[in-house]
Amino acid sequence: MIEMIAVLVIIGILAAVAISRAMGTSEYSLASESGILKNNLRFAQIKAMGDIAPDTWGIHVSSGSYTLVCTGANCPAATPDLPGDNSPTHTFAGGVTASPAAVNFDTWGSPGGSAATITLTGGSQTAAVTVTANTGFVK
Repeated sequence: MIEMIAVLVIIGILAAVAISRAMGTSEYSLASESGILKNNLRFAQIKAMGDIAPDTWGIHVSSGSYTLVCTGANCPAATPDLPGDNSPTHTFAGGVTASPAAVNFDTWGSPGGSAATITLTGGSQTAAVTVTANTGFVK
């Protein structure tokens, strides 16, 4: 019985090592960056909903980073930092890149009449972050 338990423990350890080596860090980085982007899109949406009418807040994405932007007459002189960052620009980590895009929210929290999709790529994996038209739902 003790030998059987020892064999099962060894098999479990070998399986854990094999699984951890099979999944590279780029998949973890991709999932992490996708979640951070969603949170920062929601942050820009909240900023837009709390601001004065003609102003819009948004996230402008380039291949290796994205930036919080405000457009309009009542925007602050200095753009605030993104949550968890010490600047309004977030740089992707772990080899993650993105398709260039811009998502701007109005005072209703809507990105306008069309959905916006940002595709993130990490290694051989991709993840799509979508902002639904009219409602502004980030998924």
